[in-house]
Amino acid sequence: MKTLERILLATDFSGSSEKAVKWSVTLAKKFNSEVILLHVISKDYDLNLVTNMVRKAAMDQLSIIRSQLELEGVATAKPIIQIGKICDIIAQTADEKDVNLILMGSGEKDSKERFVIGTTTSKVLRKADKPVWVVKNDAAKEIRNVLCPVDFSDSSRRALKNAIHICRKFEARLHVLNVVPPIPPEFARLRVNTESLEESMAHEQIQHFKNFHDEFEFYGVEWSTLDRMGDPATEILNCVSELDADLLVMGTHGRTGINRLFMGSVTSKVIRELPCSFITTKSEDLIQLRVNTEISSLKTHYKNGLNLMDEGFLKEAEQQFRGCIRINNLHIPAWNRLAEVYDKMDNKEQAKVARQTAQSIQRKLWDKQAELEIRGKSRLFGKKSSQF
Repeated sequence: MKTLERILLATDFSGSSEKAVKWSVTLAKKFNSEVILLHVISKDYDLNLVTNMVRKAAMDQLSIIRSQLELEGVATAKPIIQIGKICDIIAQTADEKDVNLILMGSGEKDSKERFVIGTTTSKVLRKADKPVWVVKNDAAKEIRNVLCPVDFSDSSRRALKNAIHICRKFEARLHVLNVVPPIPPEFARLRVNTESLEESMAHEQIQHFKNFHDEFEFYGVEWSTLDRMGDPATEILNCVSELDADLLVMGTHGRTGINRLFMGSVTSKVIRELPCSFITTKSEDLIQLRVNTEISSLKTHYKNGLNLMDEGFLKEAEQQFRGCIRINNLHIPAWNRLAEVYDKMDNKEQAKVARQTAQSIQRKLWDKQAELEIRGKSRLFGKKSSQF
């Protein structure tokens, strides 16, 4: 079973990229991932006379990094060197290799900016359809607190689902943020009772927020919710600071507040001023469940089910244990595990049925065993039992 199968590590050999290399080791070990190293030689320079020299130097650097990763026990693919427009090549390679994640450094810091991401990283965030994990230069060594702002859109659903899984893997605390935006200035000019309107909006959105997070399974994750009112960018940054967040996870095509990602002021401000690492997701999940279904054996289904339950994929685990039962409806371990899954889903009725089924099968097997033992004793003494 794979959840984060391939990581594309884009590096320019800078100090910022070194941070990303270290995080690639952490992620690969956590998720049993393969790392694909990529370096893009910019097309901005005339390299006709020195192409081979530059390629060799870059490959030497990639080989050193690859050796470092393999010494850490990380699986790696053959490094890739391309010449062209850097952001386009990174996005294109991510698609061609069908990676789960693009991992890169935030770029070198400008002395005028407190927190900043480089031009290349900014362009990759705009271009790539794959999830992007940007490692900030001052990134924490561990993930303890994760902030996930949501706006109830499909993209924020995707972000929250992935944030839950990351927190489960890193045993981190998850904070889910809902920001009620301020009343547009034009409403005041219409002489609307803005105070009453703000109160109504806040009440409605907070209820919507509760309905939204009720859709998710937070099994195995310590989590809390935050309701804020104000400018979304400002509130996100305030929460990052207050919580001392190590990671921000957010979708890129929402409705409110964070909807204008890289095309408006809100997320642009968040990214530029953000002191911690962050993940953006667009149309694909960072965590993609890939279960081996080629071998449809009872043992495979049961093993898959155990792994899925440990990873928090409860609905998928249910399907695997059901697969065991379809092959052998007397498989007691599958019935018991199914009961555990339903307990975690808070489905007490189905848990009760599964557990009673397991107990009923067990009693029948005991009765059968007792019958066989009695038959055996009767034959041993040359007697026939009138009961059988």
